[in-house]
Amino acid sequence: METATLEAGEPEADEPRPPSRHERLRSAAAARGIPLPTILTTCGVVVAIYLAGKLAYRMRDVLLMIGVAGFVAVILNPMVIYVQRHVRRRGWAVAVVIGWATLVFIGLAVLFGYPLLNGLTHLSARLPTYVRDAADGQGLIGHLSAASTSRSG
Repeated sequence: METATLEAGEPEADEPRPPSRHERLRSAAAARGIPLPTILTTCGVVVAIYLAGKLAYRMRDVLLMIGVAGFVAVILNPMVIYVQRHVRRRGWAVAVVIGWATLVFIGLAVLFGYPLLNGLTHLSARLPTYVRDAADGQGLIGHLSAASTSRSG
């Protein structure tokens, strides 16, 4: 014969426990016809998308560099494969192609950069003269300025 002693404050095994706050909330929403799980899931998805966007915005420079690196790798891969036929090691083929691509990039920068720099230097040296001529109504810009003010006035 077993004797069961219950301490004060312990519920009996057959006694139902009161519903928790979460259970009461779910049952009240269901009674009113509110799709609470759908609303909570939608809010969770919106918060997750917002946080992913914030993370992507914070990492935009890194993601941009990864994108450019991937683009360059896709463009240069056929050349690496071609060089690899002659060198036999992919690491050396990549080094050769990177060196060649760097030289081509520097050559293009010099080829296009020098005339651009020369033109900007010339413009900055002549800018005060252009402004003075425009104010006096002389030169191409001065004639255009005088013609536009005579039409509007």
